[in-house]
Amino acid sequence: VEKPEQGILTEEMKTRIEQAIEDGKRYKYDLTIPNRYFFVERFVDTMFEKEGDGAPMGPRMFDLTQVLGTPKLPKTVEEIAEMLKSHRWK
Repeated sequence: VEKPEQGILTEEMKTRIEQAIEDGKRYKYDLTIPNRYFFVERFVDTMFEKEGDGAPMGPRMFDLTQVLGTPKLPKTVEEIAEMLKSHRWK
């Protein structure tokens, strides 16, 4: 497991990543490094829908400041989730 982009990577986190890599093999997922792993305290519901009928191909990463048209994101995840409900992606 490589160094984190942000914060501290604990031994528990490393173990969880290693377990996810092993578990993914059962479903034929390749979760080996250099994939990126994210640890979050909790998830918040939102509705950030894809525009159009075509199926998305591959993973997506979004710069939320560009999506939301703001130089700075709101302070809470709930505010971001609420704002995303009025946006769509291509």
